[in-house]
Amino acid sequence: MSQYLQPIRDFAERYPLRALVVILLVGMLPRLWMLPISGFSLDLEQHFHWGLCGVEQGVFGVYNCWPEVTHPPISPTMLTLSMGLLQATGGDVITFDGNAAASFMLKLPNLIFEIALICLVFVIVWKRYGAAWAMLVTALLHWNLGWMIVTSWWGQNDATYTTFMLITGYLLTRKRPRWMWLAYALAWLAKFQSIMFLPVLVVFTLRRHGLRALIEGLLIYAAAFAAGVLPFLLGSGKMALNPFVGTVNLFPYITNGAFNMWFWVSGSSHLVLLDSLPFAAGLTYFQAGLIALSVGEAILCLRVWLLPERDDEFLVLAAANLSFFMLPTQIQLRYLYPGLVFLALAMVRDWRLIALYIGLSITFMYNVFDIVDLSIGLLYYPSKLMPWSPTINALAVTGLYAAFMALFLRPLWAVRHEWRQRLLPQTATGSG
Repeated sequence: MSQYLQPIRDFAERYPLRALVVILLVGMLPRLWMLPISGFSLDLEQHFHWGLCGVEQGVFGVYNCWPEVTHPPISPTMLTLSMGLLQATGGDVITFDGNAAASFMLKLPNLIFEIALICLVFVIVWKRYGAAWAMLVTALLHWNLGWMIVTSWWGQNDATYTTFMLITGYLLTRKRPRWMWLAYALAWLAKFQSIMFLPVLVVFTLRRHGLRALIEGLLIYAAAFAAGVLPFLLGSGKMALNPFVGTVNLFPYITNGAFNMWFWVSGSSHLVLLDSLPFAAGLTYFQAGLIALSVGEAILCLRVWLLPERDDEFLVLAAANLSFFMLPTQIQLRYLYPGLVFLALAMVRDWRLIALYIGLSITFMYNVFDIVDLSIGLLYYPSKLMPWSPTINALAVTGLYAAFMALFLRPLWAVRHEWRQRLLPQTATGSG
């Protein structure tokens, strides 16, 4: 097998930028086909009206629009620009149904961010591990049909905030805490789900750079965040804060389409079940999920606290995202999108993660396919091509998460053994 792969490795090492272009072009073929499709019309039509309202009232007044805007400022700003450009070029800005040009324009900004994201992944891996690894990692990510559907068919903005989170993670690896917090503020301005990474970033900064660096970083973050939100507060009033304070219980269900642990625990039903239902020991599903998430985040922070200089920052960020996808209720299936990026970068250092990455990519693809109608040939209902049930998929994700966490927490046993060795002489002396 290696003799057949050798020419590809040689090509990548000799012409890395050409290799990246090939990966991008192949990945763009299905994306360009999906861009004019309205996809999940309920969401995309809402984005259509947000963008039009931003054009009519001014982007800073967009939070006074109806339907109510639930995304942080970067998303409605891009939607306003898209609809403004469509209007300026004579496109139809009256009707959404069958409006291929509108679907294309609404998705275009996020597609640009996704391309930038892929390029960043390639460069990060190339500079550290070589072009052959960069080509493999980038192709596995960029050609994942489920991953590309989120942006090109569904039209969601996960690629945008993931790009800022990747920059945040890269600056973390480069030990640039102040610039890291600036990039993290941009991630917050793109999507509120960025909050899942906050605890580990705080611990990383404190342990590696000290309290002063943490305070300075948080001040930079607060200033950048305030600068991004303030114009919208002036233009829309307190409604501009709604994406940050009013969306936690927007979909108060045990699972919001995610085939995670709670899907099979609650009976593997596609019915919309409220997470206020009783679970066990007097707890509701919501409370149990919140406790599980708190414990999970505490474990992640403990590992960072005990091993602050360990060279696996992308692994920690992948763990934060996977824990957020698995442990709380109200989780949307798209929330695993950034986790695949961080896991792809982490697997370069540890070959054992390759199998976990492939497994999670396939289960993520199945989860996305479950709601997708691509309306063409064998891909009319793509989930039919994957012959297992949602319950099996949710159980597989749970098993993969358990295996991932076992690998993730394994270094703590070495720390435990080291502490034990340090304490043993003292214990012996005290006994004597």
